[in-house]
Amino acid sequence: MSEANETSWISVEQEQPDDDIIVLVYVPDSSEPVWLGYCFDGEWTDVEGSRCEPTHWMPLPEGPTGKNP
Repeated sequence: MSEANETSWISVEQEQPDDDIIVLVYVPDSSEPVWLGYCFDGEWTDVEGSRCEPTHWMPLPEGPTGKNP
């Protein structure tokens, strides 16, 4: 079994990502609560261009390593 890159959810009240960096967002009141989004100047937007109000975010995981089958 390989080691996974462990990443934890970060509260938007604690910290926000750098502007325009795409991250995973958690919006508990949404029909799809985990989505891709970004923050710019304190305003959150999903990757489709709609404003959103996440409670948490996390960096995207790194892609797989090694040879493709």
